[in-house]
Amino acid sequence: MFHSMVWDRDGYARLNLDETKAIWERAPEQAARHFGFDESQRKSADQLYKRYEASLRTFHADNSSEIREYYGEMERLDRDNSEPARIEVASLRGQVAKRESEQKGKLRGWLTKVEEMGANYETDLNALATERQASRGEFHLGKPGRRFMDSEWIDGAVRYFDLTIGLLLIVGLFTRFVAVAGAVFLGSIVLTQPPWVADAAPTYYQVNLMLALLVLAAVGAGRFAGLDFLLGALRHRCCPPKQETK
Repeated sequence: MFHSMVWDRDGYARLNLDETKAIWERAPEQAARHFGFDESQRKSADQLYKRYEASLRTFHADNSSEIREYYGEMERLDRDNSEPARIEVASLRGQVAKRESEQKGKLRGWLTKVEEMGANYETDLNALATERQASRGEFHLGKPGRRFMDSEWIDGAVRYFDLTIGLLLIVGLFTRFVAVAGAVFLGSIVLTQPPWVADAAPTYYQVNLMLALLVLAAVGAGRFAGLDFLLGALRHRCCPPKQETK
């Protein structure tokens, strides 16, 4: 469920030589603009690209046949997963899961090497900056295969969402609305990990926290000791309810 939203789930983008090379090729100019490199630093950045691009090509040359086999096996697994007979029969489903696990093991090894090269390239580009230039913040390489609303984008948005929800609950502001919003978010996480799916992650923590937030929403905790209480008192003082005339 929601597998299509996972960034580069099968590693196709990161294992694509042209996509990764294009991002790395743009990096020296992007880093130069970010830090304000002089001509000497620009040349050093270009030399870094040539060095890491050569390493990337060597990696693909050494692993090209295995990567092609991986692509072929993943296509076969996609076909098998689309056949109801293989999904409904436990023994066949187990065979497919085992094959998927084997391919994921191979993928992790390749991606570890590619990402390590990218991380070292990024570190070396940042190391070219002077102390004053470095005060502008770190430069980060782009990631291949990114798209709007993928898992990487969602992860970034969730950090701010969680921080906002937590702060508002601590100070007791808009407690009911915030608690319901948090419970809905946690509920969406639970729905993405149904227990009948073989590789689903446990969601006991999210369920317990969701129920706690619903309790907060039901009792309106902020009305007793929070900013909601103060706002309510101020509203009643400046805009008292009209008395009914008999």
